[in-house]
Amino acid sequence: MKRRIAALLAVALLSACGGGASSLPPTASHGSNASKGVKMTLVVPAAVSSSSSSAKRPAYISPAALGAQVSVTGAGGGSAQAVLDLSSSSTICSTSNGERSCAANVTAPLDNDTFVVAIYDTAPVNGVIPSSAHALGLAAVTQTITSTFTGTLVIAVGGVVSNIGLQSTFLSVPANGQPQSVGIAANPTDFGDNPIVTGSTSPYANPITAIVAEIGGSGHMSLVLNGTNVGTTATLKQSTDTLAVAYDGGGSAGYGGTIELAAANATAETFVLAPMYLTSTSPYYSGGALGLLGTPLGVPMTITEANAPLSNAYTATASSCTNIATVSAVNMGLSNPDGSVKIGTFSATGGTTGGAGCTVTVSDGITSIVVPTTNTPSQSGVGLAGESIAEYPLPWTSPPPSSAPSPSPESYAILAGPDGRLWYSDIDNGGVGAITASGSVTQYILPGDIYGALTVGSDGNIWGADANTVSVDKILTSNGALFAQYHTTYGPVGITNGPDGNVWFTESSGSSGKVGYVTPGGTVTEFGVYVDASPNPGGITTVGSNLWFCDDAALSGTVIDQVTTSGTITHVTATLPQPCNTLAVEPDGQYVWATTGFQGATSTGIMRINVSTGAVTQYALTGTSQYVTAGANGIMYVTEVTGSGAMIAQIPQSSPSSLTEIAVPTSGAVTRGVAAGPDGRIWFAEYNESKIGALSP
Repeated sequence: MKRRIAALLAVALLSACGGGASSLPPTASHGSNASKGVKMTLVVPAAVSSSSSSAKRPAYISPAALGAQVSVTGAGGGSAQAVLDLSSSSTICSTSNGERSCAANVTAPLDNDTFVVAIYDTAPVNGVIPSSAHALGLAAVTQTITSTFTGTLVIAVGGVVSNIGLQSTFLSVPANGQPQSVGIAANPTDFGDNPIVTGSTSPYANPITAIVAEIGGSGHMSLVLNGTNVGTTATLKQSTDTLAVAYDGGGSAGYGGTIELAAANATAETFVLAPMYLTSTSPYYSGGALGLLGTPLGVPMTITEANAPLSNAYTATASSCTNIATVSAVNMGLSNPDGSVKIGTFSATGGTTGGAGCTVTVSDGITSIVVPTTNTPSQSGVGLAGESIAEYPLPWTSPPPSSAPSPSPESYAILAGPDGRLWYSDIDNGGVGAITASGSVTQYILPGDIYGALTVGSDGNIWGADANTVSVDKILTSNGALFAQYHTTYGPVGITNGPDGNVWFTESSGSSGKVGYVTPGGTVTEFGVYVDASPNPGGITTVGSNLWFCDDAALSGTVIDQVTTSGTITHVTATLPQPCNTLAVEPDGQYVWATTGFQGATSTGIMRINVSTGAVTQYALTGTSQYVTAGANGIMYVTEVTGSGAMIAQIPQSSPSSLTEIAVPTSGAVTRGVAAGPDGRIWFAEYNESKIGALSP
């Protein structure tokens, strides 16, 4: 056989008497003498590399071929079979230039016959292909054989894929919203590790199927076969087929895809396409750009890749950023125990010089995301619109009483009192204090009375939630004296003046909780929170004629509940996406704001709840929101804590996404309570600095 068809199986139709090379008789015949001898010649090529041009044939017989089985079956039931020894020592084979030509006869029924050829890597033993043999190629063709038919029947043998041979198993791409196409290269080989090169007439005997599996989302990846998008499944039938994965550039952090390639009797192989996401909870990263304000507080950034190798290391590099911005080293981690989503975190911090032209480049060693960065320095404690923060120390107004355990007062909750002063709780020493608009401080020590929340009652006095003494306390505004303690079942957490003139509170043991009220005369009424499993009530506020309170239920998830003044409790939201700490209602009563936690909490941002529908919208902040209050200017004010200090967020009720943040001047400050003062300023507690701050809008 000529070299140009060396990989073809040629079947020459001979006379009925057969002749020539050795043959095996048919196992059955279609009528008396209704058969014709068929000469079969197989050429086993010399082994070649996959890069050799001579390997690129339109059909496939493996250089590892040592045996073959030819079966012929007629439509009427007649059949014949030949088992051929294709080894170099076979008597039916001759070798020239490393290529073996093997010939044999088989008797085919005169009928519409199906010829099936199987090529194996093992020579026959006693006329039988051993069960341990591996198939290297398969082919089938149908031809009508008549007594007068003369010609040549060509059977194209398709290689059996044993190893799919992915050339790459991982690639990352930037998740930048731009469509991208990534080619997937494979080099299929047979069991003898010989590359399989096929054509349209000799497809793979076991086609390769590719399937896309997405995690963290769907609809963003599909397969492209030979230039045509075919969805999430594709079948590779020959070596000239091309395969790519199309990614639309979308999804959110944690999204990724795997493409599994599998063929019958071959080990499946997986290609991972990992979009690299760069996200931040800070409003200073938006639209793929950083807009820093020169504050000492770093903007937290997170790199996320799904199914990325654990060996991948992330880097963040600032270029042309001298005195404009700096970036920290990237901390590596996993977002879930099985390691399916890999993360890296770093911070970008504004410098002392304003300007543009600075870029921050994030890379995993394969893919890079370039972030345009600008810096507009603002003085610490001064906002972009000229807002400013003043801080007032809390010294003892007289020699510290012997009962005071701390060296100085530590403010926590804060509210505007009916006497024109701002009242605050001292979480360390016990008791309360009051500060005038000019910064004059009066401290009222009540040892052991630790108030996590304060409110002004309908009687004009200060009421405090005291978890330490398990009581709701009444403190006289006239002199700061403790008037009475009204004990509760569990430690009180949140407190507010209710629409019925009573002081309402929440109480919790950590796994059980109640909500209740104290009348101005001191009568305590409590209601069990039975709508949630393992309730843990927290912040509470008046909304219309009812009250809303946070419930971080351990078993059923965080929700906001409503209690009527008669004690009926119902859910007003579905399970919240973040913890709920404190609440504040907008002046028009249409929305309620919920903060997400204390310092050290992993949750950031703040939630806004529609009172009519219970729908929740989240807004990103640089830090963890602590307390929230409504100003008189249509703005909600939020205290927040970051890893290196504190900020005050200003959120316009008409356009919450346009929020701004102002850094608290004292480095390392931890802010807590916030309240609108009678002087038009927003006052807040600095828990760990013995200070009270005031923001001038």
